[in-house]
Amino acid sequence: MAEQKIEDILVAKVAMKLAEIRKREKLSQYTVANDLQISINRIERNMMDIRLSTFFRICDYYDISPKEFFEGLETE
Repeated sequence: MAEQKIEDILVAKVAMKLAEIRKREKLSQYTVANDLQISINRIERNMMDIRLSTFFRICDYYDISPKEFFEGLETE
């Protein structure tokens, strides 16, 4: 049960960070969704799990490494 809570927290933080990066880049959800052919809205609202391949595509799109993405992302 505790592991599930940690996973839920981490997934929510990933969703929030994706939205933060998109906004920092001054991109709309519509633009990202069109460019990548993904439902970024559902991912950012934590309504849909993100596949690892999609995560890497998003990192590439924003020109950041997965390591950079996860820096400072804590579960507590």
